[in-house]
Amino acid sequence: MLDHVGISVRDMERSRAFYLAVLAPLGYGIVMEANPPGGHAYVGFGAGKPEFWIGDAPIATGHLHVAFA
Repeated sequence: MLDHVGISVRDMERSRAFYLAVLAPLGYGIVMEANPPGGHAYVGFGAGKPEFWIGDAPIATGHLHVAFA
């Protein structure tokens, strides 16, 4: 039913390391990652396809992105 979830983070490098360690016991790793010039960096974690996303934001707004399949 759920396809993926995404959250905003203020410190991308710290959050990337944190979620990489926390999600490893679930078999999740980094599946997709981008840091486009002039854009926002994002990282997708999963096992095969990205299911949990983090994206940098100057101010973490608390917005949550949930996508249903």
